[in-house]
Amino acid sequence: MTEYRAIQVGEEPACIDLWKSVFRASQDYFPRYFADPHWKPDYTRVCAVEGQLVAAVQIVRRWVHVHGEMLPMAGIANVATLPEHRGKGHSTRLLKEANAVMDTEDFLFGLLFTGIQDFYARLGWSSMPGSEWIAPPSPCALPGWIFREAQEEDIPRLAYFHSLFSARLNGTVHRDQDYWREWVLMGRPEWRQGFYLVEREGKIRGYLRIKQYPKRDEQGQEIGVEEVALSEAGVDPSDSDALQAIIGFAIDGAYRVNADRCAIDLPYRGFESLIHSVSPQARPQTDEGAMVRLCSYERLLNALDRVAPDPVPVELIPADSAKAMRLLLGGCEPNDDYPDPLPKFFPPRPMHYWNVDGF
Repeated sequence: MTEYRAIQVGEEPACIDLWKSVFRASQDYFPRYFADPHWKPDYTRVCAVEGQLVAAVQIVRRWVHVHGEMLPMAGIANVATLPEHRGKGHSTRLLKEANAVMDTEDFLFGLLFTGIQDFYARLGWSSMPGSEWIAPPSPCALPGWIFREAQEEDIPRLAYFHSLFSARLNGTVHRDQDYWREWVLMGRPEWRQGFYLVEREGKIRGYLRIKQYPKRDEQGQEIGVEEVALSEAGVDPSDSDALQAIIGFAIDGAYRVNADRCAIDLPYRGFESLIHSVSPQARPQTDEGAMVRLCSYERLLNALDRVAPDPVPVELIPADSAKAMRLLLGGCEPNDDYPDPLPKFFPPRPMHYWNVDGF
């Protein structure tokens, strides 16, 4: 017998074992999905064959910043089917059930990251390109700046600078201190690796996160460093000196380990002059991995009205949900055919999602 349903109490360990068998992740990666205070059984959709869990899909609840407001978003995670049960439509059925859960609750939109966009497009998901910068590694002098590894007791400082900086970007997750501990896992040394506090003259000016990706040969052996990534930053938005130092630290770090490139995870709009002041050769690069799905057109109209500086003429909002979502999330560009005055109400501010919030 094959069942498609919400997970049942006591099946969490079996679900974790399923995910671990399909994905390469550390031992403590998956339990946090069930420890999330927003989790409920309906958010974990499973397929059971003769009582054995063979496929699963996870929904996570997040509150994200959009044009100065915080809106509820559903993240789709851990879409997994055991190899011997693939090709039977289990994931498709579970994703349709997840869509129904998202639509029934108060979520405005869903977000997922994938390399198989055609599969999700058939289920109502649309591409929402993001961006980052690619810079050549080079030595950067940073006199007077101190970068020290963050500790658990630094969580309040991290949360403070994150709230200052990320609230101005569309799509970033609202994080309280519990989120830093329970999802980011800053209380564990192996998880907080790469987080640094930025100091100058005894004053903390922000933080950053660095990730390093190895280069491998055809046999999978590490043969160097392919990329050093500045995967997150947090400063007072008016403190351009601190942000320049953070960018310089990443580019210099890439140079010191002889990496092929340095990736700077900042939107391509709003940071051009600052990034070029540190690395004139840096260039924006589009990331095609994100997809979004509107959960309710009525909720979208309400959200557009909340974030717009003036009342929005409803008749001007595109009926096409993907186009309307781009309007809300800042993906519209000057050459798009949105009627006036919509571009003025919703200026381009591309969606940005920090890697550590990934699901």
